[in-house]
Amino acid sequence: MRFFNSVKALYSAVGILSLFLMLGYYLDVQSDAMNDRHLEVSIELERMIRLDQELTSMLSLAVVEHNALRTTSYDTVRHDIEAAIMKVADLTKGQSITQEISALSEGFKEISGFEETALQLMRSDRWKEAGDILFGDAYLRVKKTHEIDSEAIPGIVRGEIETIEKRFNRIKSAALIARIAALCLLLWTGIMFSRRTRADLAEQVRLRTEISVAKEALEARVLERTEELRLLLHSAGEGIFGMDTAGRVTFINPAALNMLGYVETEITGKSAHDLIHHSHADGSPYPEKDCLMNASFTSAAINRVTDEVLWRKDRSSFPVEYSSTPIAKDGRIMGAVVSFRDITERKQMEQKIIAEGERLKNILYTAPINIAFSTKGKIHFANPLFVDTFGAKAGDASPQLYVHPEERDALVERLKRDGIVKDVEIKMFNSRKQARDMLITYMPINYEGEDGILGWLMDFTERKQSEEALKEHMEDLERFSRLTIDREERMIQLKEEINMLLEQMGREKKYTIVVE
Repeated sequence: MRFFNSVKALYSAVGILSLFLMLGYYLDVQSDAMNDRHLEVSIELERMIRLDQELTSMLSLAVVEHNALRTTSYDTVRHDIEAAIMKVADLTKGQSITQEISALSEGFKEISGFEETALQLMRSDRWKEAGDILFGDAYLRVKKTHEIDSEAIPGIVRGEIETIEKRFNRIKSAALIARIAALCLLLWTGIMFSRRTRADLAEQVRLRTEISVAKEALEARVLERTEELRLLLHSAGEGIFGMDTAGRVTFINPAALNMLGYVETEITGKSAHDLIHHSHADGSPYPEKDCLMNASFTSAAINRVTDEVLWRKDRSSFPVEYSSTPIAKDGRIMGAVVSFRDITERKQMEQKIIAEGERLKNILYTAPINIAFSTKGKIHFANPLFVDTFGAKAGDASPQLYVHPEERDALVERLKRDGIVKDVEIKMFNSRKQARDMLITYMPINYEGEDGILGWLMDFTERKQSEEALKEHMEDLERFSRLTIDREERMIQLKEEINMLLEQMGREKKYTIVVE
């Protein structure tokens, strides 16, 4: 129901009415054209019958009077009859009398054949023979059939006209009813649309009232929000200022003034580039055309910079990171907002970190221990001792260093399980493919998102050899000591046996045995 209250419904009703009006006009035009065509058919048929009668009279009188002059206009009349038949056939094409017109034309051709023969005989003064043809049964029979066909066609045409007129009248009546219905639909739609329009006008009045109230509330909210933004701007820890499209400062917060050493009146309305961004850190001029702050209002670019400086009122500079964002309204750039922060402390910390990194790097490079780490079979760091020992450097694939490769798999599993592998003795090949005794410590490491292994490897081959040599020497000493002790015990035993024999022989003991 809502559709009939809309402008679309009104346009639809007008369109329907226009369509039916055009249909009615088309039917009227077609009806008039049909009537004109049927009238023209009737005229041509009457003319054909009249000319046919004239042609018959002409030939009959010529035979009776033996006067060939009577036939001088025969060809002209015959041509007119043929033209009339062809015109009638053309006008009735597509109608139900086409067959009758075709029969009429065939009959006329047959009659013309008799008449042509009679006409030639007359011109040869063979009047009797010509009369026999024109008054013979064959000619009269064909002539009579042709006359019957000629007289029947007008009636058929009138019947055709009445049938078509009745059909057209029914269609025109239906079209008239449709036009009246379309007009009623248009009127009803117009009434409904008028009601809708009045309701819309009332709604618009109500909406304007609500909009006015909402606008007042919005203005109050804007004022409140503006005050909040002002307080936020003034309480922000970062320096914030705005520029117009000429690069002049339009507002600036206290944090920015405090860092730059200006008061608000000294910087507002002045060129920000000329006051605080005119030079690079080394003091060389900073061309305004290269200024990334200005790019925000000249090319609508958002820029974030971490390695520039700003200049204070006392001509000293301090490192800053800043972002510059364009201000747009209705697609037009109105200026830019810049927020910055003093990164002096961060720079100092970065320098300390770099220095500490260099110190650690120096320690790693000068350490008397092989140090390296790798991920996915690729070495990413190797100190000089590791390069010299194993002949592999950063960027190389991890070499096959293990004398017994299965030991590596065991170490990896232990590292996954315990989180560290510490002071494990293992044999590894050096750069000359010599087996060396290594004391290793492995720790997990993550490098650029990839899991890897950091390793300390100490070659203690010589120390182990020295330890083994010392162990062998100690064993020899122990063995010699045992032999010496055994010899002394044997001598004591022997002396005791000699003393025992001497006693049995009644002689004095020869040896004095002292037991410690």
